[in-house]
This record gives sequence, C-alpha cells and structure tokens, in this order.
Amino acid sequence: MPHDPYARMAPIYDLVTAPFLDPIRLAVCRLAQAAGVRRAVDMCCGTGRQAWMLAARGVETLGVDLSPSMLARAEFPPRGIAVPDGAGPRFSRLDAAGLDVPDASFDLALTTLSLHEMPEADALGIFHEMWRVVRPGGMLAVADYVPPAVWTARVSRLGVIWAERFAGLDHFRNYRRFMASGGLQGFLAGACPERPARLTGRFLVGNAALAVMDRAAAA
Repeated sequence: MPHDPYARMAPIYDLVTAPFLDPIRLAVCRLAQAAGVRRAVDMCCGTGRQAWMLAARGVETLGVDLSPSMLARAEFPPRGIAVPDGAGPRFSRLDAAGLDVPDASFDLALTTLSLHEMPEADALGIFHEMWRVVRPGGMLAVADYVPPAVWTARVSRLGVIWAERFAGLDHFRNYRRFMASGGLQGFLAGACPERPARLTGRFLVGNAALAVMDRAAAA
C-alpha cells in the first residue's frame, strides 16, 4: 500500500482543526449560496468537512483527495451537520491535478490550506485543473496562508509555524517557500497574472485569507 502521510493525523484532524478552519468553510458556504452554486468540487478535501457543509446547503459536491485515511473519515457526516438521505457529497481518491471529469463541470472549485504544503509544480497543477473544471461564469475559491499584516497576526504566526513544522520536514519546507514567495497573493499572481483575485476575508488571526477568482462568462 502506498505511504499515506496523513494516516496518523486523520483520526484527530477535525477535532484539532475544526475550531480554526470552520470560519473559512462557513465563508465558502456563504459565497456558494450567494452565487447560486449548484455543483462544486473540493480539491484536497481531507476529511470532507467542507464538502458535507456544502451538501447540507443543497450543493452537489465532489471531494477528491489522495489520502485513504482522510477519505475513510470523509464517508461519514460530521457531528452536527445534517444532510438529507441521498444528498451527501461524493468522494473519490484522485490526484487533484488530473480529475476524470469534462471541462466546465462545476460552478465552484475550491481548496483550503492545501497549496502551501506541496511543491510549487504540484500546486500549479491543481490550480490549473481547478480552472479547467469550472464553467464559464463560475468561480475558484482558494484559502491559504498570507503574510501577517498586523502585530497580532505576527505573534499568532508562531502557532502556525509550529503546526506546519509538526506536519513534517517536506511539508514545512514547502510552507516556507510558499511564504517566501508572497503567500497566497504571490502564488495567485504568478499562477494567473491576467486575472486578479479578490480577498473576501482574513482568518486565523490574519494569517490566512480566502481569495476568489471569477471565470469569465462565455461571450
């Protein structure tokens, strides 16, 4: 069986991270509802908590991840999230950089705190795949770390650095490169300079942000 770097983390992931990440997930849900999103794909979905939250709001959601341990958790609805029978999200063990779906399949493609943890080429591959599978008139939503802008964010960043270091040397090395390149804003500016992203909110005491990019409607 291929090595699963998240096998040890999966059983406690939601318990440890939900208090910090749920505000981002709720912001994504509000964004989806305001835009009338009907179909969404959550890249690097982990335990599927975001996908379940979207499904609870009537969004047909596909979650994709490569970790068998995370996907095993994703099959069960998180406590407190109610979804009608048969309306839950679907999950697939797929490389997010190469989905087996046609172009323009979704209204929304999203990923949360995933791009910073991988080599730049892999992150770019996922980003461009998100762009491919979103229909004209749809949107991309990417949440990730940003350089801290105020002193409270700079102080709390010590906790972020500790968490990223705890995730492993390769993970931490990729995080440091991501931040040295400008964080989320720097990544998006390099990945798609012709389409500026708009930040819709800051999270984790200012250490993360949610960016939205609109895919132009067909002429």
